[in-house]
Amino acid sequence: MSSERLFAPAAVSRGWPIMIAFATYVCAIVAAQLWFAVDPDNFHEEMRALFRFHPWSDPALFAGDYQASFLAAFPQPYLYEGVTRLWLWAGGDLVVLHRAFSVVCWLTLLLGMGLAARRLGNGITALGVVGLVAAQPLYLYQVTSAVPHAFGFPLLIWAVVAMLYGSLPGLVAVTLLSGLLYPALTPLAGLLLAWQVFVVRGFLSRGKREKLVSLLLLAATGALSLWLVFGALGGGSADFGAPLAPMQQVETYPENGPEGRHFYGVFNPLTYVAGKAVGQFRGAEVMVALAVMLLCGGVAAYGLLALPRGSQARRALVGFFLCSVALGLAVYLLRPFHSYRFVLYPLFTFLPLLTVVGLQCLCGRLERVLRRPEAAVLAGLALLVLPFDSFNAQKAGHRYHLGTPGQQVMAFAAARPADSVFAYWPTPVAELELIPYLAKRPAFVVRKVHYPVYDDYTLTMRARMNALIDAYLATQPAPLRALHCRWGVDFLVVEPTYFAEAGGRPEYFAPFDVRIARLWNSRRHGDFLLASLPPAAVVLDTGVYRIVDLSFFSGGDCAADPVD
Repeated sequence: MSSERLFAPAAVSRGWPIMIAFATYVCAIVAAQLWFAVDPDNFHEEMRALFRFHPWSDPALFAGDYQASFLAAFPQPYLYEGVTRLWLWAGGDLVVLHRAFSVVCWLTLLLGMGLAARRLGNGITALGVVGLVAAQPLYLYQVTSAVPHAFGFPLLIWAVVAMLYGSLPGLVAVTLLSGLLYPALTPLAGLLLAWQVFVVRGFLSRGKREKLVSLLLLAATGALSLWLVFGALGGGSADFGAPLAPMQQVETYPENGPEGRHFYGVFNPLTYVAGKAVGQFRGAEVMVALAVMLLCGGVAAYGLLALPRGSQARRALVGFFLCSVALGLAVYLLRPFHSYRFVLYPLFTFLPLLTVVGLQCLCGRLERVLRRPEAAVLAGLALLVLPFDSFNAQKAGHRYHLGTPGQQVMAFAAARPADSVFAYWPTPVAELELIPYLAKRPAFVVRKVHYPVYDDYTLTMRARMNALIDAYLATQPAPLRALHCRWGVDFLVVEPTYFAEAGGRPEYFAPFDVRIARLWNSRRHGDFLLASLPPAAVVLDTGVYRIVDLSFFSGGDCAADPVD
């Protein structure tokens, strides 16, 4: 047995039929995943906040828009921003660029996983790891979002590849690239670089000159990385008020509490990661799915222990594990909010590698019973990957698939003047959230941008949402007139299903849920003005959406019909 490789390449020959079948299934999954990313009507849920980049190509877009200015106050990683600016300067389409980001990140992740697995074993190892990664929606959800954290998994797996091959320049490159693309990973990449220098390369046993060179390399990389990270950590503005940390001043800002805008993973990062893992299965009971994931963890632990002592692979993966745990604990203990990615990314970077290695080792030990251990490995992996909901676009983050009604709304909005403001009921699943991104027109309240991170911003967004609630659930024209005259909203996109006899009331987070319930419960269903609009007020009816021209309720002259 090689000190660096556990499995002989020739061992795959007797399992070729099942290998071909498994490879075919993996190819089908990867093709479907790529289609999620390139389908022109398919959009990842994270993309709805990327309208912030449109003013880079045309300053007239979103001029004076409050939410766009809020997003613009936060700098982006230098390389991510540089590529985007260059693309837009050359006349490229923003949506095409984001699809390209998605495809490149996805293929880079799969390639890195395959190379790392091949270094650990043989062709079966590589095929099994790529199949295990491709089958799980969790990876695609993170990687095809076209936002900076899309680079998280690709950067980490290439750090592992550099460690497995003993490439110090490779680790330096990954560390600097993380600062340029996704600075949240820079501390972990820096720890991995230090592990490689001090532990793997035996810093204390080196000569003085080699020690000096290593220290200079660490110092230069660290200095550059700190500059990149702090450049990306800036942001915000006094225009938006004092910063708010999650759970701060919840009595004053319920939006900032557990019932507010923050999602479950902010306050329960470990449980959230476990839930994301378990939720990948198709129709399985929670306890069954949890048992399967725990079993994979046990097999992965066995795979790590089975790596030869003193081998490059073992030292690399042990170092990755220890550095990840150290950083994860530090982040969680010092500031538990927003820390779930420090668990999610490292765990799911090395888990597929070691799960396949562990399964191969187990089957190898049972060679006399199994007779064809490599075929048994692929059969076991097939039993694992088939229950994953691999072809579910929503679980992979591609929540919006525009049909004809959505396309009609986008076309109508795009044809209006650049300063036209649209309002709609903002929900996580509403494709109308894509109006700013696709139609390049401002929206009154974008749920994705409605974060309570500054006190003045929180109060302004609260006033906006209250005005929208009053207008949406109005029984008299005054709130609709106020939405137009006081707030400058030109069009309201209405979903008639809310006002159907069997329709449920619109929902939003705290404190707005109380206002919604009070208005909804205090009025008769047929009294809502938006339930039976005058035909002259509706400028587009797709059957699913109705676009209301709010100037109808002011007579086209707000000065002549002032709002109290």
